[in-house]
Amino acid sequence: MRIGERHLDDLVTIADPLVVTDLPTLLWSPHGHTEEADALLSLAQATLLDSIEEPVWHHAVERACSLSERVYVVDLAWLRSTPWRERIAAAFDTESMRSELRQIDAVRVSHHPSSTVAGLLLVGWLASRLQWQSGAMSAVEHPGGARTLRGRARAHRGEVEVELKAAPELAVPGLAGVELGCRSGLTLRLDRGAGGLRAHQRERDGSEREWTLLGASRGEAGILGEGIRQALLRDPTYRPALLAAGSMLPEPVGPVVHSAAP
Repeated sequence: MRIGERHLDDLVTIADPLVVTDLPTLLWSPHGHTEEADALLSLAQATLLDSIEEPVWHHAVERACSLSERVYVVDLAWLRSTPWRERIAAAFDTESMRSELRQIDAVRVSHHPSSTVAGLLLVGWLASRLQWQSGAMSAVEHPGGARTLRGRARAHRGEVEVELKAAPELAVPGLAGVELGCRSGLTLRLDRGAGGLRAHQRERDGSEREWTLLGASRGEAGILGEGIRQALLRDPTYRPALLAAGSMLPEPVGPVVHSAAP
């Protein structure tokens, strides 16, 4: 249905008869129009958004947190980190590696300049799953639009240093790399590569190994279809990750420190 601007005040009245009872309704406003979309939330059970399209990155987190109180939120920024979360979980799935989860003391994420929210959600996922108490981060803006966020989270066995850094050389939205460091000396690093993610692991004894996770980097193909599918399946880990990401927003969010060098 196409309508003119004069009908925007009557959106709910117009759309309500089109909603099919007992079928889930997904709200998606790909070209903005935030106020009009919010007016239709009462008719939907889920809403689809892409946080990288929000002009101000921290507003994207704040909006997603607000929306999550009313409907189920599907964020394409979250879906872009799915392969990374899957591979991190798989890496620590063995019995010998699970004990290292409590030893993590450093998390470093590099991302496309537009994908700060994707990096925050990944760290929020770790914080929520491992029961870290995350706090506000500091922000540094670099020339050319690059950004670095730094902060600390409190874990059961000490503090975790967190760094999110923009990677202007990355050509597509999403994450460029993730590195997890442990007090034991173990380090796991994943980097985006051709055809998959390149993994590098340094063991506690100093030995190192590298391998490629084929097909792990899915790119943008099919991301919208996956978003629609997630609206039906529901991911219980998203909202805890989102709330943890919200707690990491710099305070106050506004003027930030500028640096002359990345």
